[in-house]
Amino acid sequence: MSTPPLIDPKWLSDSRDIQMAVEGFKVTRQIMGSASLKPIVVSEVAPGLNVTSDADIANFIRSNVIPMAHVSGTCGMKPRSNGGVVDSKFKVYGVSKLRVVDASVLSLIAPAPLQATIYGIAEKVRFLHIWFFQSNSLILSLGRRYNQGWKLI
Repeated sequence: MSTPPLIDPKWLSDSRDIQMAVEGFKVTRQIMGSASLKPIVVSEVAPGLNVTSDADIANFIRSNVIPMAHVSGTCGMKPRSNGGVVDSKFKVYGVSKLRVVDASVLSLIAPAPLQATIYGIAEKVRFLHIWFFQSNSLILSLGRRYNQGWKLI
């Protein structure tokens, strides 16, 4: 490949993402300022208690957010017109015979172990008979083997 692919995860490009981040920041600030944590919390280091408006908090978040573990949502399952990458059957828009079945299709991280959520997605794909291999090949799902003889669609 002579030209590397453009990878743009578009973090915080959806207004709902930044709204949730701002609200999460405010809740964290309330918790850190609570009476029960007063003995151990000296002060807010950044952005500082003088930053109070949603717009200023959003600017701070945009300037300081970094990816960490459990990245999800980079191949969002939503309409293509809304920036989605895969449809409800995990098919990548504009690409034939390619599906994404991992945490990148999640818009939000579930409040549970991520591995269990991904197992659920994989099982959904299997139950919907979407993830097929050529006849007489094995379908591997959660460590079990199946000789179903499904064909690619």
